[in-house]
Amino acid sequence: MSDIDSVGQRWLAKAERFLDTARNCRRDGDLDGCVSRAQYAILHTILALVPEVRPYHSYTGIADYFSGHWTTEHSEFKDVGTLDNERNLYHSLMKLRDWREDADYKLGETVEVRADNALSFTSRFIEKAKEQSR
Repeated sequence: MSDIDSVGQRWLAKAERFLDTARNCRRDGDLDGCVSRAQYAILHTILALVPEVRPYHSYTGIADYFSGHWTTEHSEFKDVGTLDNERNLYHSLMKLRDWREDADYKLGETVEVRADNALSFTSRFIEKAKEQSR
């Protein structure tokens, strides 16, 4: 993977801030906020890594890109693992989006295990992105 460009570096910095916010939310017992910020941290990491998806600016728009070649061409992300025993990275990203929608729009949907899994998955994903950009 090539170096992250200057715009990508700014997206990655934003992703790290969102991950920090997710951790703070978890620490403070805000499980919904934790999952929501974790999902947006992933989105910003993807925007850092894949310049061609930046115009989409939506998780769903980017999902189409991820359902195809990116996750197979960039096998280095396979060791990130999956979220909640999903089949692959694409399905993990979609599950995190679903969890974020539940957290944002429903009452009482987020449980501790979801918040913990979202944080763990997002942390691994961002660390892998930083590793690949060095």
